[in-house]
Amino acid sequence: MHAVEEGVKITDRTDETTQLLVAVMKQLEADKEKVNPKPEDKTHCEDFAVKIFDRADAQDRAGKATANTAKAFYASTIFMEVLQQFGEVNPEVEARQKYAAWKSADIRKALREGRTPTPGPPGGDEANDDGSAASMPPWAIPGTAALAPDTTTAAVDAPTPQPPQGFPPPPSSEGAAPGAGFPPPPTSEVLKP
Repeated sequence: MHAVEEGVKITDRTDETTQLLVAVMKQLEADKEKVNPKPEDKTHCEDFAVKIFDRADAQDRAGKATANTAKAFYASTIFMEVLQQFGEVNPEVEARQKYAAWKSADIRKALREGRTPTPGPPGGDEANDDGSAASMPPWAIPGTAALAPDTTTAAVDAPTPQPPQGFPPPPSSEGAAPGAGFPPPPTSEVLKP
């Protein structure tokens, strides 16, 4: 349903895209009674996404990040995106999603450049002289619900996240052409019975 909601927001749709959305909406309507999300479904999905994130984060912070670690971070962002179909997403999960997307790109960039990925958040897992974690970005401190930094400075300092090889780019409506990075929708012949 979330995918259809995002598709409906696209203002510059082709006739084929509109036909695809209508077909998917009809199918969703037919499946509505069979597929009735339960409150615990959101919990299961969130637990799964966080579990994948935590495994990738532990491997990264141990200094053992690989291409598979980057893929795990990226996969966790996709599973966290799925949570939007259940309504409002926990701010801590949103923060982890942003961190995972950045970390996935950071690891891939390091591997592409032939260097060892830097463990942890930007600048590493360093703490202040008093031993606090105040030097770490708030979204990178486990257990915090703070959101990502102000984008006015982050856009200059942070690398542009790129999806790991073998994965399509994450869905985004910001500055991307509708359907960019995804296979084209099926033609109208496919929709005919």
